[in-house]
Amino acid sequence: MVDVKDILNPEWQVQMASEIGFAEEQAEVVRLRSEAAQATLGAEGPVYWRQFLKEASINTEALQKNPKLGVRGRTSPFGNPRGGEQRCRIEVSRTGIFPCMTWMDLFYTPVDSRIRAYTLEGIAFDLDFSISSTGKGVSIQTDEEYFLADPEALAEMLVKRMVKQVRSAAY
Repeated sequence: MVDVKDILNPEWQVQMASEIGFAEEQAEVVRLRSEAAQATLGAEGPVYWRQFLKEASINTEALQKNPKLGVRGRTSPFGNPRGGEQRCRIEVSRTGIFPCMTWMDLFYTPVDSRIRAYTLEGIAFDLDFSISSTGKGVSIQTDEEYFLADPEALAEMLVKRMVKQVRSAAY
């Protein structure tokens, strides 16, 4: 049996109404995913930052134990006791008759979606958080090599880049 409403509604209007309903459902899905991502960043971002500071310290302190590299390093975190923005400076230097050094300042604000980085050479870039495909945990999406990095991999990548820069500087 044919419903009278179906006869009185042109097909194009039924189709358009269906598309509008689908678009509204999609917008709701996007909104819910965004809320879930913010909640994950709020919970996991600070954990990532603390682990990154630990890994950066391990990488820079180990430089002194490898004299063949001819460099030394230091990681200096500066926390804000009231919360808010956190800061860390990573330094790598070559000593001797032709010394050379570089540093990188990193800034993180809990619940933010990125870590901001500034170098001695005046380069500024962002390290953006990505939510894992499981929805639990975060990693950093790097611009240069475009890979997802856990705290250990990010610390290694940054310190290694700085060591190469200092070691290759002209004598």
